[in-house]
Amino acid sequence: MRALIIGVLVEIYAGGFPAIEFSLSTIALALQGGDSGLLRDFAIIMAVAGAALVLFRQLKLPPVLGYLLAGVIIGPFTLPIPLVKNLDTIRLLADLGLILLLFGIGLEFGWQRIRAVGTRVILIASVEITIMFALGYEIAVLLGWTGTEAVFLAAALSISSSAILMTMLRESGQLLHLRGRLMIGILVVEDFAAVILLTVLAGVATTETTNPGDVGLLVAKLAIFGVAALVFGALFAPRLIHFVNRFRSEETLLITGLALCFGLALAAQQLGLSAAAGAFLIGAV
Repeated sequence: MRALIIGVLVEIYAGGFPAIEFSLSTIALALQGGDSGLLRDFAIIMAVAGAALVLFRQLKLPPVLGYLLAGVIIGPFTLPIPLVKNLDTIRLLADLGLILLLFGIGLEFGWQRIRAVGTRVILIASVEITIMFALGYEIAVLLGWTGTEAVFLAAALSISSSAILMTMLRESGQLLHLRGRLMIGILVVEDFAAVILLTVLAGVATTETTNPGDVGLLVAKLAIFGVAALVFGALFAPRLIHFVNRFRSEETLLITGLALCFGLALAAQQLGLSAAAGAFLIGAV
């Protein structure tokens, strides 16, 4: 489903990731006011996604590719008359879907597995991002693009899609294998690297220069947030979960888990970091 939403928003998100707003007021108002547009959009999305899923299953291809194709088909800029109207609502649901996806994978993955591949992950991710960035920049230069355009292409090629790759790892049963653990760790590093790249790109897009102070501040925020998340997850979260378990209520445990998920995601977003990465961290610890 997340891949489908990504496909719908491919052209909307060109150039960066939107800030996440933790509010469902737009959905509530649409439904309360009798607006059938939102329901119509969901009906179209589910119908096209279902058809694409069946087709790709028959072709023995990854379902996530079918979702992406469906998203592109019903996206706002593919057909002369857009099939999907409520773009803001779809964008919000896409962001929420990514947060929940990474939180769930964090729960399944566990901090012990992350720590086991930590050093290798940072090294591999750094090399991969550097190589892809340089390759993207050189390709843009060969195409005759300007320096600013080359930087944007290089940044786009150097970061992978966490949602798509994690979904494919889960579907292939590789999530908990060594190669899966390495890839998950690399994706988490890339999520944080993406935040730094976006800060750099924002400066390049507006003034064609980058403020080193802004980049340094962002790196410091990343380090502080990572340490704080680990301390919170190691000291406070287990005690809270243990207390909630005393009530023997799955509903209470679920709500508490979601509160932790969105709470840390919101904290990350308020610091200008990746909300999805924050959700992954609290799930893992």
